[in-house]
Amino acid sequence: MIYLAEASDMQILARFIGVTLTGIGPIGIILAVLTPKVVREEREKGNLETAAKVRRSGWGAATIGISLIGIGACLYFFS
Repeated sequence: MIYLAEASDMQILARFIGVTLTGIGPIGIILAVLTPKVVREEREKGNLETAAKVRRSGWGAATIGISLIGIGACLYFFS
């Protein structure tokens, strides 16, 4: 493990960015978890087109959230 005193400025910056991205990632996952409820409500109202859009947005949010967590972990551990 590289100690903070021995780490270069770029390594410190990369680790900070990694922690930040890993912290932002769960927001996308939380949004993806909440989308089935919204889809169900929209279908009950009869808005099938809106329900389909929300469902696609949920998959996109989950993908972005997982990607941010993975990229953040890679930046933190491999810098």
